[in-house]
Amino acid sequence: STLQRRESSRQTKVPSRLEDGDPQAQIDRLMEKCSEILRELQNKDSYKFFLEPVDPVALNLPTYFDIIDEPMDLGTIQKKMNAKEVHSPEEFSGLVRLVFENAIKFNTIPDSVVHLSARNLLGYFNQKYKAIQNALDAAKKNKKMTKAERLETKRKEKEAAKKKLKEEKDRKRKSTGESGNEPKRARVEDLVASNSSVLDKITAAAQDPNATSQVSR
Repeated sequence: STLQRRESSRQTKVPSRLEDGDPQAQIDRLMEKCSEILRELQNKDSYKFFLEPVDPVALNLPTYFDIIDEPMDLGTIQKKMNAKEVHSPEEFSGLVRLVFENAIKFNTIPDSVVHLSARNLLGYFNQKYKAIQNALDAAKKNKKMTKAERLETKRKEKEAAKKKLKEEKDRKRKSTGESGNEPKRARVEDLVASNSSVLDKITAAAQDPNATSQVSR
């Protein structure tokens, strides 16, 4: 029984090859990395500026909510992460950047302590998050299409091929029709020219009495 309890408490590690084929497992791994980065940021916030929501009353910042539309802090992000309310690395990175961008926006003096701390931590975050972003980009590039996506792609390819074939047939038909009409056009032009010559002679004869008498004799 002791052996059974020990085995039941052991966590089963999912083979990496299975995780690689499971998009959700990939996201879960990356979210763990995000949690690690969040803890590092909290530890690096030596002045404790960004660990809790800004209190405009206690800090005497009456214009804070006039300037900052969406307040955010590392502590709130931690609570969201614990409650599984952050669903992707992209959402996580947006929240973290919002913390420091708000601080930079409100504390506009470049050499102020808050401004400098926010810039330094934002730079640190961007550097650490780069590996996660690269993993996301690679996953999107190597993403396997679902059966429905494959069928839709084939359908579009067939439609494009049919359209191209129809355009080619129409072009050949038009070209053949124009070349076949050339001899007919030439015969019509010759007939018109001949009739014009006869008509000119008749018109001239009608206008010349002598020509008429000569013709009658």
